[in-house]
Amino acid sequence: MNSLPQFENSRIEKEGRSLAEPLTWHPQPGEVWLILSPNGGGKAFLADVLAGTATADGLYLPPEKRAAVVSLEAASALIEEERKNDDSDYVEGGVDIGRTVYRYLGCDGTVSPQARRMIELLDLERIAGRGLKYLSTGEIRRTLLAKAFLSGKELLVLSDPFAGLDSHSRETLSAFFELAGTAWKEGRSRVCPLFFAERFCEVPECVNRILAFSDGKVVFCGDRNDYQAVSPLSAESENRAVAEMADRLEQKAGEAGFCDTAPLVEMKNVSVHWDGETVLDRLNWTVRRGEHWLIRGPNGCGKTTLTELITGDNPQLYANEIYLFGRRRGTGESVWDIKQKLGMVSYRLHLEYRMVGSCDLEAVVLSGFYDSVGLYNSRTDSERRAAAAWLAFGGFGGREGDSFSSLTYGEQRLLLILRAVVKAPPLLILDEPCHGLDETNRAKVLALLQKIAERKITTLLHVTHEPDEVLPCEHHILEMERGGIYRLLTR
Repeated sequence: MNSLPQFENSRIEKEGRSLAEPLTWHPQPGEVWLILSPNGGGKAFLADVLAGTATADGLYLPPEKRAAVVSLEAASALIEEERKNDDSDYVEGGVDIGRTVYRYLGCDGTVSPQARRMIELLDLERIAGRGLKYLSTGEIRRTLLAKAFLSGKELLVLSDPFAGLDSHSRETLSAFFELAGTAWKEGRSRVCPLFFAERFCEVPECVNRILAFSDGKVVFCGDRNDYQAVSPLSAESENRAVAEMADRLEQKAGEAGFCDTAPLVEMKNVSVHWDGETVLDRLNWTVRRGEHWLIRGPNGCGKTTLTELITGDNPQLYANEIYLFGRRRGTGESVWDIKQKLGMVSYRLHLEYRMVGSCDLEAVVLSGFYDSVGLYNSRTDSERRAAAAWLAFGGFGGREGDSFSSLTYGEQRLLLILRAVVKAPPLLILDEPCHGLDETNRAKVLALLQKIAERKITTLLHVTHEPDEVLPCEHHILEMERGGIYRLLTR
């Protein structure tokens, strides 16, 4: 039977930081654990020590005993690696698709029965020949999961297992987790799944034990049925903080004086094709000031492609008739003129910031004024005061000198949201903004977005799979399906 790591008064450290108190935890065979904590609360230390990237007193994990990790961070690291190895400039046709799903899973030649079963259980057959860097959030999550189960590791760290997934992917993974968890509990498998999350929601049925952290300390360790979530901060104090930051943004928007009456976005018969598939098919869509849009659809249907046509991160925008703020893209406009009017939170931006992870937190927030990844301008006193207010709002007060890379994934995402709104842009594009956020930060961010929408400070384009993240202000819906099918709805 699998020999599980045991922690007895163990001090866990990583890069000079540590849990607030030593950890005692004795997982046993047949137990399926969910490890919980708010953003920065402590669970990341445990995940890191199990993966071999942090140290713990009295615990040595040889490489073969370290956990395989499936997480938002692991997905980002994989795409970073694919981009660094991109040889598009040196191959015929100018497109290097990189490693395919088949190749990544070790199936270049023959496909083993075990690999075939993983591909079938995780619904990967349709995308098996596609390059990793072209996968959607749900597709790459399922691919990482298959890789983890094929790795031969007996310990799996499964972090935020349902974040950013459509309903079909959630059903696929839920069924898979039940099979894996039940097999472990019944002693039919040597693979022990450990689930890590910020919120106590969509917990796999197989979970029977909870380990919860807060402020670097264990606040609960025991049976799932006995667990009660720690209460978030009072609604009154949170609402007051949200109102104060909305006031700040309203003043900033007034100073900018944006009053253009042209549509913010206009797409005419826009079509995009790649990898032999139709992503967008003759899309006609107009976004006017004060019209807040919910963009929804299954993983891989083209939602991110759509937003990247607006931000300029997809070169096919020049092959289509697309207008931003009344001017057609590709007619000599400056990219900085466009970016000045946009705020953005996306997986791509998060990935780019992870690649310059040494940037300090103050610089990340201030870069929102200049639309840069990293800060290359001198910091004025007024900018620093603004950054201090936003950092305090996000719970980063006094940490302005910390590096971006020192934060957990959820903390990084929260900081990028602050960066996106700091200049009160006329158009704010939010592609799954709440990835990795705990309950308190998620509620605070959604309240702020609703407030700035109500005050007509900015117009929202919001991509999400989470029904409880849909904002009351989002009366317009762009519903997308695979194959370029779309519908324009109101509610």
